[in-house]
Amino acid sequence: MNYANGMFGENLTTVGVNWSEVLINQRFSVGTAVLEVSVPRQPCRTFAMWLERRGWVKTFTAHGDCGAYARVIAPGIIEPKHDIVFHDRPEHGITMGMVFAAKMGNKNIAQDVVTAHCLPEHHHQQLVKLIS
Repeated sequence: MNYANGMFGENLTTVGVNWSEVLINQRFSVGTAVLEVSVPRQPCRTFAMWLERRGWVKTFTAHGDCGAYARVIAPGIIEPKHDIVFHDRPEHGITMGMVFAAKMGNKNIAQDVVTAHCLPEHHHQQLVKLIS
């Protein structure tokens, strides 16, 4: 099944970026805007029902290409075909893919993410609870 741009609620569709390899809190510029990777997207049953696809959560999780939520650091104008320019990489080394795996239940990776303490507090506490 082909999915049209915007079908997953994304505000920015990219080409050539493997978001699973991008670090949490990694800043990047697009056009005149500066954004920062916050947390990975997670599959949910509500969205699966909207797609009318049985097993969507498992399929999404197995694929592991989670996509990212980003916070706006500096608002700006983004237009089609603007390049994405990544800024300095955070030193913690925690990728979106690692956090996605942790949030989907991998306790070993969750421990690494908790130790790095790089997520917003609500998400951090979810992982603390998972490994407790």
